[in-house]
Amino acid sequence: MGSISEEMVKKLEDQAASFSWWWDSHNRPNQSQWLEATLSELNQKTKLMLNIIEEDGDSFAKRAEMLFKRKPKLINMLEDFYKSYRSLAEKSFSSLNSLKVQTIQKCEKEISTYLKAKSLKAQVETDQESIEEHMEKENIDQGVESDGNVCGKDKMLDEKISELIDENMQQRAELIRRNKEKSETIERLLSQVNRLTDENINLWSHLGSHKDATDHTITRQNKPQFSRSKSKGPSFLGRLTGCTGT
Repeated sequence: MGSISEEMVKKLEDQAASFSWWWDSHNRPNQSQWLEATLSELNQKTKLMLNIIEEDGDSFAKRAEMLFKRKPKLINMLEDFYKSYRSLAEKSFSSLNSLKVQTIQKCEKEISTYLKAKSLKAQVETDQESIEEHMEKENIDQGVESDGNVCGKDKMLDEKISELIDENMQQRAELIRRNKEKSETIERLLSQVNRLTDENINLWSHLGSHKDATDHTITRQNKPQFSRSKSKGPSFLGRLTGCTGT
């Protein structure tokens, strides 16, 4: 065995003093049973190693000798501590990965649930909009039908008025035509009356002249014969005697 220098002992003492923070570091709430047992075991091993390191001696040489003698035990305890720490780290890493996977799966499930809910909400909103559009269309169609009925009545009324107007116009046209025909007939009748009047006047004038001539002829024919003889006698006697009568 070799001797341990004062500087090494001082360093070991400083390192042992620096482990004083460990005493209450294991008091943490919400720990699993396995983790709590593992931390308790590590805590005991840490205390034992610290007790070996910090054990007092009568002199510096005595403390160095004691530390040197207990070095193999301390190394074995340190190896055991390392194994426990490694097991804890691996378990923690495995738990962390499992927790990570569970967290990811949970997040994926929550995201999937959220997306489904969002999709369902969008579908409900779409269906609601479709229903509202359908109802609005039905209301519009009903309004159009009502307006169509009103428009149909107005159209029938307009057609009836148009028919009455056309009938009135036809009647007026017929009256105008008949008045025109009557006017033409009256004009023809007046023309015929005027012509007949003129012909009557001419006829009466002709008849008057013929009557005068006839009356004169009749008057001359109805004169006494003796007058004719008397008027002719002297002329005849005169022609016989050669004398002219006065």
